[in-house]
Amino acid sequence: MPIYNYTAKSGPGKTVKGEVPAESRDAALAAVDAMGLTPVSISEQQAQTAMWGGIQRLPGRADVTLFTRQLAGLIHAGVPILQALRTVREQSEQARLGKYLEKIERTVRDGQPLSAALAEFPAVFDELYVNMVRAGESGGVLDNVLHRLADAREHEAEVRRKVQAALAYPVLVVLVGFATLFIMFSFFLPRMLDLFRDYTSLPWPTVVLMRITEWFDAYWVWLVLVFVLIWAVLRRMVAHENGRLVLHHLLLISPWFGRFVRQSDLARFARTCALLLDSGIAIDKALDLATMTMRNSVLRMELAAVRHSVVHDGSRVSDGLARCAHVPVFMARMAAVGEKGGKLDSALTDVALFYEKDLEQRSRVLTSLLEPLLILIVGGFVGFVVAAMLLPIFQLSLSR
Repeated sequence: MPIYNYTAKSGPGKTVKGEVPAESRDAALAAVDAMGLTPVSISEQQAQTAMWGGIQRLPGRADVTLFTRQLAGLIHAGVPILQALRTVREQSEQARLGKYLEKIERTVRDGQPLSAALAEFPAVFDELYVNMVRAGESGGVLDNVLHRLADAREHEAEVRRKVQAALAYPVLVVLVGFATLFIMFSFFLPRMLDLFRDYTSLPWPTVVLMRITEWFDAYWVWLVLVFVLIWAVLRRMVAHENGRLVLHHLLLISPWFGRFVRQSDLARFARTCALLLDSGIAIDKALDLATMTMRNSVLRMELAAVRHSVVHDGSRVSDGLARCAHVPVFMARMAAVGEKGGKLDSALTDVALFYEKDLEQRSRVLTSLLEPLLILIVGGFVGFVVAAMLLPIFQLSLSR
């Protein structure tokens, strides 16, 4: 339930402030009025806590995962839920998460289930998390569900770290290279090449470098404006569904990056769906929640159509996956095998593991190829600039 902050008058010259839980702003106004106060202002409390430099900060994913793991261990040991929440809150080193846990503990103490308390903070505990907890409560296996949820979050974080680590060096080299090019062509080379403008006969590397430098010196402002315009157009397209579909479709059909995007999203979908099915959540709800975790809009639409065919047409998941244009045949056949054996969750887990290992391997291969390639490109450019600067000097020395 949302929480509203209010400022009200309780008498002439006396102002009070506080917070009240309510379903809507009108309900919050009615609640403040029922206290005998005169509302002055009321606003919904955001699902963020700490403010620093005008930026609202949420607890990190690692903090939520640690909370999940600790709570699962305490409940498995037989500790009552209220005592377990209090214990985790007291030993938590993150003040941002501690404030949430305090409110969650208060809601549970008022008689609400843990899932309802978590649902009040969708920015921290998403719908997938809440539904997993609700399924664990209804089945009496909350500790097992929390353990599986923590395992899934840790595994996803580990895969993300490996991919980011593999791509960090190439991205850094590219950014530094662009910055170096911009500074050299904008400031240093125009001044250095002025030394050779009075010469009538120059080596071709020097002439090429002078022409590039002159063009960049004259048009670098427009070049920056073009990049800013492209960035603004892309941001505008991403903000609208049709534009986002176009961009995400272009990503999917790109030669190498398309496979990376597709496998990353499908691995996330398969692992999430398997986790939900293993926790006892119905297939339609599991497909719905797993589809929401996908980042690519085209894939999300195709998997939403799979859910529609399963729920409304009564078809099998594997049949729906086989009709998707961007879902590989491997995933559809694995799902079919799992359905025949009554182990769809296990089959989807195998699919997720296969795609995650393939992503990790491809990221490693890409890094091993990009590192020497980038070094060759940077070295070749530096060598060209050095040659273009030194050849006129050598030519002048030989002519004398």
